[in-house]
Amino acid sequence: MNPRSVSRAAVALTLLSALAAPVVAHPLITEPVAPLGSLMFESGFAASYRHDEFRDPKLTYETANIPFEARIGVTNRLDAGVQMSFLSQRLQTPAADYKGSRTSLFSPELKYAFHDNFGLQFVYHHALGEEGSQELAIARGDDYEVKALFHLPLRVPLELNVGYLFRNDYFSALGIKGGPKYRVDPADIFETSLAAEIPIHWHIALLTEAAYYAVGKQRVAGLPEAKSNGTAADALVGLTWTYAGWNIGSGVAFGLLDESHTSFNLERGAGDYELRFRLSYRLKPRKPDVQS
Repeated sequence: MNPRSVSRAAVALTLLSALAAPVVAHPLITEPVAPLGSLMFESGFAASYRHDEFRDPKLTYETANIPFEARIGVTNRLDAGVQMSFLSQRLQTPAADYKGSRTSLFSPELKYAFHDNFGLQFVYHHALGEEGSQELAIARGDDYEVKALFHLPLRVPLELNVGYLFRNDYFSALGIKGGPKYRVDPADIFETSLAAEIPIHWHIALLTEAAYYAVGKQRVAGLPEAKSNGTAADALVGLTWTYAGWNIGSGVAFGLLDESHTSFNLERGAGDYELRFRLSYRLKPRKPDVQS
């Protein structure tokens, strides 16, 4: 290996370590109360893959979600951020396979920590129409998500979220190419999750999370859709590693209830199982050098 390349890499790592902000592990489902801090910046991405199999009717359903995130600490208690996601889904039936995907799923957000143990998060999920050429098209209306965030300072600290997703209508051709578009009124979603991290060694922690979702009945063209309401409960176990501004987490989640593939949101619920990964890096502000 070229010694000059090695020295450059060492300098780059040294600079990143110098600029790195102190960071705590970030769960994979639950949003922590702790804000970034004034003028601190964090960016990264996550990835998840969900798999479901059903017997009656016989179906295999898969989803993949890759959100890219960026946040800045506006004040010591207020964070502002944005998320851009790629989402895809696939439904396999005995007769045929159906696929659909969507990019540019845009979601700005605000988080305010009123106290070290309590905060609120607001996320606006921008409406996006479906692409008519897809058999399993993805679309959504202007949706609004509000979460109450709690930090429970127990012997093993816990992070608790209780939230509600307000969903608005959109129009869909229901997978029929060139067909008419119908108004879809998706039901709102109640969501709650709990996370605990137990330090192990070498900046590694054991992560456990639990989540519960409840969704009402969806309406298409004014008519209720059968089996579109339901609940989902998930359990996740994984590992996190935090050091010098880096935050890496990975885990697997399992669905604990017998859900229908139409009864939960594409981005919520683990199905039979779900694989999750998250990577982020946090920078702290640097004071300019003052020359005398």
